[in-house]
Amino acid sequence: MHRKLQRRKNLCAERVAALNMYVSSGQTRVKRLIAFRDQPPYGEGSGMPCGACREFFYQLNEANEQMEILVDYEKREIVTLKELMPKWWGKERYEQAKQT
Repeated sequence: MHRKLQRRKNLCAERVAALNMYVSSGQTRVKRLIAFRDQPPYGEGSGMPCGACREFFYQLNEANEQMEILVDYEKREIVTLKELMPKWWGKERYEQAKQT
């Protein structure tokens, strides 16, 4: 299955990597994300995961809200997924599921 995911052109590299991690190991927690093509992230949104990836990481594991995302390599600036999505719609559903 994961080889097919790598060939898909409509999935970002971040999601493909996370899906491959899950298929290979069953792991769903991501500690850090660093994404770039020809140069390290330099601010201004470079290296920032798209909205679909942000949503996917939250859905993969609620603990991923603490995932560190490198925003600017030279400044060593990071943000957490929770900072990018402070009022995530699924948080309430996770809380309800824990209570049942």
